[in-house]
Amino acid sequence: MRLRVSPRVRTLSAGFALAVLTFSTIGQTAMLGASIGTPDQQLKTELTAQLRVHVLPADLTPSLYLTSLNIFAQGGATFPMKGVCGPYGHLEQVNHPTPCWVGDSTSSKTIAIFGDSMALNWIPALDTVAKHLHLKVAMFSFSGCVAAHSISGPAGPGWDQAHVNACMRWHDTLPIAIRALAPEAVIVANGTPTLGYDTDTKWLAGLKLEFDLMESATYHPKRIMMGFTPHLSWNVPACLATHRTAINSCTLQYSPTESYGYGASLRRDLRAVSLAKVTLIPAARWFCAAGNCPVVLGKTLIYVDGDHTTKRFSLHLAPALEAALTPLLTQ
Repeated sequence: MRLRVSPRVRTLSAGFALAVLTFSTIGQTAMLGASIGTPDQQLKTELTAQLRVHVLPADLTPSLYLTSLNIFAQGGATFPMKGVCGPYGHLEQVNHPTPCWVGDSTSSKTIAIFGDSMALNWIPALDTVAKHLHLKVAMFSFSGCVAAHSISGPAGPGWDQAHVNACMRWHDTLPIAIRALAPEAVIVANGTPTLGYDTDTKWLAGLKLEFDLMESATYHPKRIMMGFTPHLSWNVPACLATHRTAINSCTLQYSPTESYGYGASLRRDLRAVSLAKVTLIPAARWFCAAGNCPVVLGKTLIYVDGDHTTKRFSLHLAPALEAALTPLLTQ
């Protein structure tokens, strides 16, 4: 079965400098957060306050100029990782998926994350969290390849028939590669928006199968799903460049009851708990407040395009991600 999904062309590169962090370590962030509430509460406060801001800060990081020069250099796709991975540009890798590694390389405790390019959004934050929790993280990401088993986007610009075939092959080989590592938990991150109730039902069945194939009679990793993050139909840096004194014009607004769009995608997340047997980490609370999802937070640019986050914003989410993951990994 093939579902239409916008191809995400990603050219991975390395050797870049990390974005300047607001706090140098997650410990310092947590210490500051202790005086003003939990990480979730802090983010809600920041997001709510941001919705009252109308003028683009002059010292936005990364700047619109740097982002427009190379969106990939500002996003998770180029976060430093140990290893060479990314089947999009190396289709032969789907025959023997090899992870990139982040986190604590000396740890004996491994977790894995897989998915399309949305998995890369979480790598900067997950690297910080994993080092703090002493976890080694195996990252498997095939940009443009739907996370559910036996499903691929159709051939088209930037995603030809060879990519379609490779994606379908990846669904067969990835579970074997993950099972061989035997991580204690497997996280999925998904970039496919809702496709309607019936098609979503098939998509969720494919996601369950992908996890099922990772298991054996004696191996049953914890299944974790990162909640669907906002997908904007406009390029955020371009929108901000033309609305510097009205940046809320670039804000995504959604209703929890809408038939399509972000609200419907979030409802699909809830169905995944029962249909795909995953534990859901609702990520919308870290991006949106009261149905409004800003594209800037303080002096930080959130998106490099319409759905991929900047490294800086991903790192800002590290305390919230740690708070959500810790109880799941210690059960």
